[in-house]
Amino acid sequence: MEKVCVVMSTYNGSEYIGAQIESIIKQKNIEIMLYIRDDGSIDKTVDVIKKYIKKYPKQIILDVGENFGYQRSFMKALIDCPMADYYAFADQDDIWEMDKIANAVNVIRKLGKVALYASSLKLIDETGRRIGENNIKNMKNNIECYFARPRLAGCTFLFTRKLRNIGIQISQMQYVTYPDHDFIIASCAFAFGNVYLDVKSGILHRRMAKSVTGGSNGFIKRISVEKHVIFDKYKVCKDMANNLIKMDGLKEESKDFLLCMKEYDSSFYSKIKLLKRKKFRCGIKICDVEMFFKVIFGKM
Repeated sequence: MEKVCVVMSTYNGSEYIGAQIESIIKQKNIEIMLYIRDDGSIDKTVDVIKKYIKKYPKQIILDVGENFGYQRSFMKALIDCPMADYYAFADQDDIWEMDKIANAVNVIRKLGKVALYASSLKLIDETGRRIGENNIKNMKNNIECYFARPRLAGCTFLFTRKLRNIGIQISQMQYVTYPDHDFIIASCAFAFGNVYLDVKSGILHRRMAKSVTGGSNGFIKRISVEKHVIFDKYKVCKDMANNLIKMDGLKEESKDFLLCMKEYDSSFYSKIKLLKRKKFRCGIKICDVEMFFKVIFGKM
């Protein structure tokens, strides 16, 4: 039976984390280890986790750390967690269906040593009421579509040990703005290996009103999310392209695009050259318009 290490970063999540821990520990037909790094919570999150450690002492490890922010906290947890056959990210307030990981393992074992599984999401609100779905069925499986707008949710990821190791190397390179943990792993998967996009979902993803990244909580919230995407993630794609190119093993079909992304802001001609690439589209028209302005104004 394969061993999967689930990596979670927590911060002030005491209200929902118990149900999430239970849903992870009770995954069917898989050996689960849950590694939690608390990112400086000031509520009772750590106390709740410790209660579950008493209940599942052989399956949960807790590291209580200082506040890094979720991006660096997740990567720190991925670096420090135990060795396993596969790795997964988990948010602190979701609920996983019991066969989520086993289904992903059945797929990923056929994809090679550098591989990523990602899926759609079933969305619930703070009360657990279904509010919709984040479906990736119209997302093209290539690095250009992903860089145009990163639409994959880290909480759906399952990935190989080799991909973990590459992601750790990439995470320690230079960035103007430090990338999200899921952007690091998915970028490496598209650049060096294989990605499987599953339109089916095995997760109830809780959209919180206070969430930085959640996008299904009304018009004002949507504007806040898009502002975060456009202005707060400055030069992330350019820096990621520059760092990926430095590594051995890059796929040929990725190399030309990454070189174009790396140099896109060197001139107006270079920006137009990037925008003219037919695959450099995310599949959502409004997001492609945002991407256009990000390129023009040098925000990518």
